Amino acid sequence: MIFRFWQSLSFPAKVCLVFGLVLLLRLVFMTQIGLIDDEAYHWSWAKELALSYYDHPGLIAWLEAGSTGLFGDREWAVRLPAFICYVVTVVVSFRLALEMFGAWVAAFTALMIFFTPLWGFGGFVASPEPPFMMLWMLGAYVFWRGFNETEFEWSPAKTWTLLGLILGLGLNAKFIIAMLAFGFGTYILFSRHR
Repeated sequence: MIFRFWQSLSFPAKVCLVFGLVLLLRLVFMTQIGLIDDEAYHWSWAKELALSYYDHPGLIAWLEAGSTGLFGDREWAVRLPAFICYVVTVVVSFRLALEMFGAWVAAFTALMIFFTPLWGFGGFVASPEPPFMMLWMLGAYVFWRGFNETEFEWSPAKTWTLLGLILGLGLNAKFIIAMLAFGFGTYILFSRHR
């Protein structure tokens, strides 16, 4: 019965079903497990907000401060920003792969994000990586939209403004996001957009 139901679904419906089930399992899982050491450490930052901390920029603390300010000091509220960033990362990665390469590559990309060790098991953990990856993928998507070889989807002003905002926030997630700008520059240097 389940096999017949699965076969009756279209490809996009199968992707959405897998996506929904994985997210549901993650939601249940993130409410059942206590905070790990790094999460408690980052949560303590949310109590004393600053621009940066000893070993990371401050974005994760800002996000956790907002979430725990709204929902209280609950474990799931500490993890909520990371979970939202994870969901946005998967959706944007899927959308970018869909526009660049088609449905099969997009589905493969989403499945790889679901089941890789960092994201598959740690995608709900409150750490600097989920906001960093979300902003990295948003930056790649905005760049693709602005510099698509076939047609210009967005104006240069819109593209550069959004990239500036994304990279600025990204620097407050992890400094390594600055490497994305070098990738963009290299692409522009060797493309017709010079």
